[in-house]
Amino acid sequence: MEHGIVSGNRVMVRVRVLDADGIYVDFDAVMDTGFSGFMTLPSQAIQSLKLSWINRTYVYLAGYRPAEVDVFAATVLWHGEPIEIEVIEMDDDPLVGMAQLRGNEVRIEVNEGGLVQIEPL
Repeated sequence: MEHGIVSGNRVMVRVRVLDADGIYVDFDAVMDTGFSGFMTLPSQAIQSLKLSWINRTYVYLAGYRPAEVDVFAATVLWHGEPIEIEVIEMDDDPLVGMAQLRGNEVRIEVNEGGLVQIEPL
């Protein structure tokens, strides 16, 4: 089971991303149900992890603003298992999107400090 916490108006989830040296690095990411991808990370984190570049693509940001972004391959530890995902480079807080949450049940105690639980269906 994955865990998180409610902080202000944000649902935060801890995600463990594998770096080039084989060490998992923890990121606190905002759960974003409006984001259809797996995850975003800022460029500094992507460089530090030494993630492999896949391609450039276009995405639509809030307000349907188009943006061209770089996509990287990453391995994350999810429910105790390493899985391969695509990470979009965005210089903002890390996000976890619906592709990462697909196939899971998400329970949120919507209060400050409330618990977030993510379990496979």
